[in-house]
Amino acid sequence: MDTTCLVLLVLLQPVGSLLTDHCTSVRAFDFRNFVYPLNEPRFTNGKVLRLKVVDGRYDEVRPPEGVYGALYFNVDDVAFGDLTGDRVEDAAIVGIYGSNSGNFHVTDTYVLSCIEGTPTVTGILTQDQVQRDSGLKIWSAVDHPMKIANDALEVTYTTRATGGSSAGEFTFRYTLVRGGFQLQGDPIRQPE
Repeated sequence: MDTTCLVLLVLLQPVGSLLTDHCTSVRAFDFRNFVYPLNEPRFTNGKVLRLKVVDGRYDEVRPPEGVYGALYFNVDDVAFGDLTGDRVEDAAIVGIYGSNSGNFHVTDTYVLSCIEGTPTVTGILTQDQVQRDSGLKIWSAVDHPMKIANDALEVTYTTRATGGSSAGEFTFRYTLVRGGFQLQGDPIRQPE
């Protein structure tokens, strides 16, 4: 497990007031009211923020000194399926965040599992990781860009043309292994 995932797992203890008493199924949990971790250098100055999302949205009241634009975070989509191999459903939640100044937005996917009765983040697939793994320049996420199928997380992004590659929508398949995501196979180009 890489250091970033380990740090995130330690910091991801949910806030008690946002939890059900005992998590027996991730389907019973309200992901639109949860504390999500965020380690985004353009906003966090190297720190992991804990964003308290209420009714599916977080809006920063005042940006940190030296940062242009306030941070927003939206919960966009949720899918269910087993990603950890324990035959218990996990939840994958799409978080879209960025600057209210409009200079960028990013889409990451959070995976939550019930661990010892508590909904806990067990992995985060970042847009930056998808870009690094595939070598494609990610432009933006497609509406409802993910699902869980055959023990893998499938995310779809629009890419920009780079070098000899052409732009288009591609689906990327990832498996979750010990808190980290691993790309499975080549990206699948979606028909236009």
